Amino acid sequence: MNVSIIWDLDDDEEGNVQHIAEHGIEKDDVAHVFDAPVGTETSDWSPGWLEDPELGNGRVSGVVVTVDSFGNLITNIDASLIEGFENAIVHVAGHDIAMNSTYGRVKPGEYLALINSFGVVEIARSEESAAGGLGCERGAPVIVSDLGEA
Repeated sequence: MNVSIIWDLDDDEEGNVQHIAEHGIEKDDVAHVFDAPVGTETSDWSPGWLEDPELGNGRVSGVVVTVDSFGNLITNIDASLIEGFENAIVHVAGHDIAMNSTYGRVKPGEYLALINSFGVVEIARSEESAAGGLGCERGAPVIVSDLGEA
């Protein structure tokens, strides 16, 4: 990586040279940092710590682990945990939201829950932000219940 540092004049009181000098650092102490490789190459990725959902009688309790750029709420509830549910309903932020197979099954502005491409429960709002509409963010509790036969 070729990076050039543009230094201000040594006597410029507002310049970067004076700024690093306030911390006991000289120009020569900084330059070598930009020549060093960034990070360490790895092929052994492990995810960060994440609580497992709790399993109960006809229900799975989890949390929102992230909010995507569309405002969809991505949970830690894997599809395999609810595959035996006959009539799944998602409880989040005081709302009961039906599971659907696609966004096209609801009208604009309506909420839906589905299994996303990562194989986990996602709460969405057609053409709008579910996070904004529900006032949810990372860590919000989510419960998927089986209501039995529809």
